[in-house]
Amino acid sequence: MPIEFDINEVKKDCNIYFETGLWNVKKEETSLCKAIKMDFDKCCSVEINSDLIDIAELKFDKEIKENKLKLFEGNSKLLKSYLSELDLQDDDRILFFLDSHGHGHGCPLVEELEAIKNLKNNNHTILIDDIRIIRSCVWSDERYTGDNFEDLLKKKLLDINENYKFTYLDGHVPNDVLCCQV
Repeated sequence: MPIEFDINEVKKDCNIYFETGLWNVKKEETSLCKAIKMDFDKCCSVEINSDLIDIAELKFDKEIKENKLKLFEGNSKLLKSYLSELDLQDDDRILFFLDSHGHGHGCPLVEELEAIKNLKNNNHTILIDDIRIIRSCVWSDERYTGDNFEDLLKKKLLDINENYKFTYLDGHVPNDVLCCQV
């Protein structure tokens, strides 16, 4: 997923970067390529497409060996189990970039937010990409037909932390990334 905004503007004191939906790391404007170049203690990515995982493993072999990058091949609906592998400390703050959708697997955002809600620390920064699509179709996930999915997500986010403030960042189009920060 390409990133059109400056990650440093939203990073603040987050020390871990975690994205769902890897995309093609052959393109330097993708979120993981940008995050790897920053001073995160660790970067993580979940991707269901094994071809994209293979490409990332080749490109980031050094970072994987140095334990700077952890790749998870699978469905981000299982985010809770992936997070449990990280040995998170109480003071860790994660910058989540949620962009896992499509490819016949529905929209796992609700499950991803539930996993984040179950973490001890609840003041992470959460970015949700492709709001323009979330407003219109939710990738044909029949569980949300007829719902205002953006409002549902904001409610879930406030369940994680009632002090979250919502802003929008430019993504594929202007104001396409929902940004949630304390």
